[in-house]
Amino acid sequence: MSRPWPRFLAILLVFLALCGCTTYRIIRYRTPGPTIHRAYASRTVPSAAQPFVFGQAQGREGLDSICVHDVDGAWRPLNDYLKRRSVLAFLVIQNDAVVYEHYAPGVSAGTLWNVFSASKSVFSSLVGLAVARGKLRLEDPVTKYLTEYAGNSNFENVTVAQLLTMHSGFRYSRTTGHPLHDLRSDDARFQYGTDLRPLLAQLKREEAPGTRWAYKDSDTELLGRVIERATGETISSQFARDVWQRIGTEHDATWSLDRPGGLEKVSTGFNATVYDLARFGRLYLNGGDWNGTQVLPREWVEASTTLDRTRTEPEVRTWWRMQHNHLWWIPMVEWHRERDFYADGHAGQRIYVHPPTRTIIVQIANDSRQDFPFRRIAKYLAGTSFPLAKNGVCAVPQPK
Repeated sequence: MSRPWPRFLAILLVFLALCGCTTYRIIRYRTPGPTIHRAYASRTVPSAAQPFVFGQAQGREGLDSICVHDVDGAWRPLNDYLKRRSVLAFLVIQNDAVVYEHYAPGVSAGTLWNVFSASKSVFSSLVGLAVARGKLRLEDPVTKYLTEYAGNSNFENVTVAQLLTMHSGFRYSRTTGHPLHDLRSDDARFQYGTDLRPLLAQLKREEAPGTRWAYKDSDTELLGRVIERATGETISSQFARDVWQRIGTEHDATWSLDRPGGLEKVSTGFNATVYDLARFGRLYLNGGDWNGTQVLPREWVEASTTLDRTRTEPEVRTWWRMQHNHLWWIPMVEWHRERDFYADGHAGQRIYVHPPTRTIIVQIANDSRQDFPFRRIAKYLAGTSFPLAKNGVCAVPQPK
């Protein structure tokens, strides 16, 4: 006797697919990878008329074999680390020259990738521009711009700054690895939602604004709507004109939308190639300056990429201790030496910048179990010591 459940589930999935609804996306795609943008409608961000070309470094052999720290505490050759951590693309640039690049089979420099929450760091540039141009003030209440929420006690006294720093006080559920919970989590609903507006309108307060930091896509998505209302433009159009076309990008980028013709998913939806992501990293490396033109306000870039010494505890307790500033991440350990910063996204998407050695590293991966080998690489290339390495020796493979 045949079992009815598989057929029923198949019929249910077909029905949900035809509806184009959030539940179908959650069940169909589950834990997304960096090509998830192919499942969404998108808005194009046109590239520059003339691309900026990085040079090619000479005499930098041996990077494949340097020892880097892995998530299990072992030291491994970089090429082994990249394979173990499902790294699909890894680009290293120092002093505007390409030092190293690694691509998994079937991947090229021209592949378009979704960078998940690294999108927040990209989007942060528009917040800085809007503030510098007097389009909005961080101390303003959100309801000044989103007047439809005026009178709603859940939004009362929430400021633009509190959205930027993720201190809104809104209730938000993260994924935990338990399927039934994750299916109904806010992470899943904001990742796969087919209409962001009702999700935002339904936000509920669980504590007073400013009480504590809590990572949530909803704060950034609400901030995206504030920027749209304050500027009168879509995220894609202003980002293309004010940033992307001014930094010598080679390929069109895209912003994933919640639905065709809908809203950009500013918290997770930016899609670009590794070289163009490196160009964006170069903009921040140079304090918002692009070859003599101040594209982003220097004060905003500095505020986004400088350790806040008044805060002694990290937002995320990795060994390098992650502090969150203006939607960028600052590694607190040894920051006085390194002064580095990075954008970070689900499954290992990173744009890392190490100003002392003028190093930019872009990583695209499909495994969230990532360590932090970037400082080690930057120091090796600059020929300087790495204090945290402690002469780590690459692990010898043990027989199974």
